[in-house]
Amino acid sequence: MIITHAGSVPDSLTINQNSQAFSPTIHLTSTGDESITINTTVYASYVQIHETDNQLTTVKIKGVDCSLASDSSFNGLLVGAVATDVGASIPLGTTVASSLTTIDASGTTGSFNVVSGLTQNGVSYTGLAIYGGTGGDYITNYADNGSIVAGATTSGANTLTLYGNNASLNDSASTMPDTINLNGLGESATLGSGADIVGIQGNGDSLTQATGPSTGTTSVAISGNGDSVSLGSGTASISFIDENLLFNTAGTATVTLGSGSYTINDGNTLNCTSNGGMLTINGTVSHCKLGYMGFYGVGTASELGPASSITGAQSLDQAINQFVTPNGNGQLVWFQYGGDTYIENSTNAYSTSIVVKITGIVDLSHAPIANGSIYL
Repeated sequence: MIITHAGSVPDSLTINQNSQAFSPTIHLTSTGDESITINTTVYASYVQIHETDNQLTTVKIKGVDCSLASDSSFNGLLVGAVATDVGASIPLGTTVASSLTTIDASGTTGSFNVVSGLTQNGVSYTGLAIYGGTGGDYITNYADNGSIVAGATTSGANTLTLYGNNASLNDSASTMPDTINLNGLGESATLGSGADIVGIQGNGDSLTQATGPSTGTTSVAISGNGDSVSLGSGTASISFIDENLLFNTAGTATVTLGSGSYTINDGNTLNCTSNGGMLTINGTVSHCKLGYMGFYGVGTASELGPASSITGAQSLDQAINQFVTPNGNGQLVWFQYGGDTYIENSTNAYSTSIVVKITGIVDLSHAPIANGSIYL
């Protein structure tokens, strides 16, 4: 079905999709509309919107099941990207800022599918907000300063992905085991109460979990620099991936623990290859296991044993360097410096040592060691 609507600002347009045909499709070309509302009562509805004058600010989707797709060349080149159809009038090498600020699918009860905010065909997006419904949604937002807000999802599971810098994601209303992906710089996300799977690939991202999952384990994989994770009362597994965790002024990772049970780097080995690696742990460290972190010096010891003494160190760098071993992979030590506690797996150069910082003075002398893991 193709609908062409010519209006004038500030027109709005409402389309009711009641067709029982398999995968019904609406191709809408619209001028002059500031707001478009699509009401669909059938599953697998597919909507394409092509705008010619860049007046559209809001798209609303209501109903049981819908995929929203468009591009600015009318040919579905990037399925799921909502854009304004002004590409033909944009001079080569220039960019027009889209007026689209809101895609609101909070009225959907089934699956909602949209990929939007990607700069293409001379159209760019900033601050685009996408709202999901109560079904399991698939939402991707590429816009800088954009946002995704999940609905109170109680069936299915959401897959929510950010690519834009300084974007935000709020999944707190969902109780389902959702998949969260943070791929931009300076992004922030708040988790719901499901056993979510989170991947953080951008730098300077932050993740907050107010309460843990009622069942299952929240899994967080971090491969960016300067990221921070604050976890709640549930069970969580946290992984830091290889050389991307750097110890320098630009790149540290911080985890703040709640009252839950945590495993850090379970099943993954952290082997830093550039400027070493530092992980900072805040909060209660009981019920926490540090495992598979390249602890070459564990040996056959059953516990960490007494703290190592620091002699004459005028800085943390100097303190860490005291335990660098000149002849290859060497020792696992722990020490206290500047009011905090450190576990160090030192190798043949400070640049490849791995350091875990625990905020505050903590006695680790009797921390058990088993199968290459330290239990706090």
